[in-house]
Amino acid sequence: MTHIRCPHCGHETAQIIYGFPVMDDKLQKDIDEQRVYLAGCEKMIPPASRHCFYCNQDVYYSFLPVDEAETTCVEFKIGEFHQGYQKIIVEKKENRFIATYIDSLTNLECETNIDLTEKEYKKFIHNIYPTLKNGMKTMMI
Repeated sequence: MTHIRCPHCGHETAQIIYGFPVMDDKLQKDIDEQRVYLAGCEKMIPPASRHCFYCNQDVYYSFLPVDEAETTCVEFKIGEFHQGYQKIIVEKKENRFIATYIDSLTNLECETNIDLTEKEYKKFIHNIYPTLKNGMKTMMI
């Protein structure tokens, strides 16, 4: 099951189903457990894909975000290759959690690695995840 957090409040969201679906026991259970939200026949443009029961907000995603718990690497890069750049990478490699900072001026590159605890890594991913889901293009999984 995919756990997608609300960008407004951080709580889990439910899948929105439009129209009049055929009710069965599984769908009723998903509705009762707030994994599914029945939105009826009216769709906004673009249509929302998730609903937060906690803050009662509908959320539109231009892409289906990955599960926060499955994210293994986040990379940010500022600048151009030939003019120098700065890059920050936070990743999980096997049982290690690493934050890397790379600073480059033309052909010189300086790299610094810091080991993170699993708790620090998860806190970083949790805090940055709403931003990633809302349109940052540089995300590796």
